[in-house]
Amino acid sequence: MDTSGILRSKDCARTSGPALFISGYLNAVGEPSFHWIGRWNGSTWSPLAEGLDSIAEALCVFDDGSGPALYAGGTFHQAGGAPPELFSSHPNPGNRQEAIAKQIADWPPTTYVDNSQSFTQTKQHASKVKLYTGQEIEAGAKSGQWASMNAKNGAGLNSAGMSAFPTRGSASASLPVSAVSLRNILPSDHMVSANLGPVKIQHPENWAVTLPEQKGQFVTIAPAEGLAGGGVGYGVLLNGAAGPRGQQVSIDDMTMALIKQIQESNELELVSKPEPLTVGGRQGRGTFLRSPSPFPDAQGQPQVERDWLVTVPQSDGSMIFMIFVAPEPDFNHLKPTFEAMVKSVQLR
Repeated sequence: MDTSGILRSKDCARTSGPALFISGYLNAVGEPSFHWIGRWNGSTWSPLAEGLDSIAEALCVFDDGSGPALYAGGTFHQAGGAPPELFSSHPNPGNRQEAIAKQIADWPPTTYVDNSQSFTQTKQHASKVKLYTGQEIEAGAKSGQWASMNAKNGAGLNSAGMSAFPTRGSASASLPVSAVSLRNILPSDHMVSANLGPVKIQHPENWAVTLPEQKGQFVTIAPAEGLAGGGVGYGVLLNGAAGPRGQQVSIDDMTMALIKQIQESNELELVSKPEPLTVGGRQGRGTFLRSPSPFPDAQGQPQVERDWLVTVPQSDGSMIFMIFVAPEPDFNHLKPTFEAMVKSVQLR
């Protein structure tokens, strides 16, 4: 075929079966309807639909499963009389639309409803869900209420809904939240021992041990005036967490998972990374955290609480953890007592 006057240096050609497709300035064809692209079948020329609005830089024949199609690439703004895709098949993508329509023709019809009996029941159930105030949420996090609910429902680290500690028969009354004088909660010099089952720990004689009402809740060791709204503002919280079943998890991973779980129900800020700490002859971790204190300061304003999380692994893959808490301005006054308590720990 004589292509003189048809192809130039930037023109593009591609064969497909018995046809040759050419994009370029087809001035030798003699038909004005050939807009930058044409088809030669060996004897005659024919246009491709509405053509292009400029030369194609590349032509490619590809079969995507719906039949061979010619793809044109370039800087044109119109292809087949419509704006092109980034890679456009020519003369239009109708063959793909037809193929998709054919594939989904036998699919069952989908119907949607804007109301149903199950939706009404769900809506009624949701309307009865209790809404908690910020103070109630904070108190629940301190007392272990949310951890207990998560454990009972199979969520969180303690998936079996069981704590390593025993329970008590009745709950103590919550005290009103008000500013506390440091001298009223200072620990006595005399330490006594508490046997909590998996843990033996010494604590100040004037700090009472309170066992949880239910499995999964915290044991607390705190002065009477250190309790606030069912939680602890001065003192220690103790609990246990089971590790993932059938998996060996490091104490670092379990510690970070516990912190993440606490953060889901309490405003908690990580102050330091977990640091190695010997507890009961085992390598545990100590991590400093920060959260809002349930106690206001002397002026009645909210204040920040310092939390020292101590985690220690058990031989069965579980973990014992203790949280030593106090408002940040008072934490250093109690730190020697907290450290002495950690050193006294004996693990079963």
